Amino acid sequence: MAGSLGGMFSGQPPGPPPPPPGLPGQASLLQAAPGAPRPSNSTLVDELESSFEACFASLVSQDYVNGTDQEEIRTGVDQCIQKFLDIARQTECFFLQKRLQLSVQKPDQVIKEDVSELRSELQRKDALVQKHS
Repeated sequence: MAGSLGGMFSGQPPGPPPPPPGLPGQASLLQAAPGAPRPSNSTLVDELESSFEACFASLVSQDYVNGTDQEEIRTGVDQCIQKFLDIARQTECFFLQKRLQLSVQKPDQVIKEDVSELRSELQRKDALVQKHS
């Protein structure tokens, strides 16, 4: 699982520092990272969703369709996309931190997941081999 997210934003600066240990699985841990200005009840997932909607809205807005000021539109779209990517990095960092906590607290669970993923991959590849044989 972590391997599939790892390359998603390769070469990007790391996200916020890991949260202090305690209360794994608590929903409030999805709250904003320290130093990031967000409403107290907003989570990273909420922010990710709203920033995606803002990106989409900026592309289908009437100003964009009419093409009044191309440079201003491009700047606005770039800002929306940059905000989306920043929040996506923070979200990825959150899940990677949770994965790290899980690997420390329950290493056998991580091994079971890895074995399960490998079995699924083998079944998929076997099916592909049979299909092309």
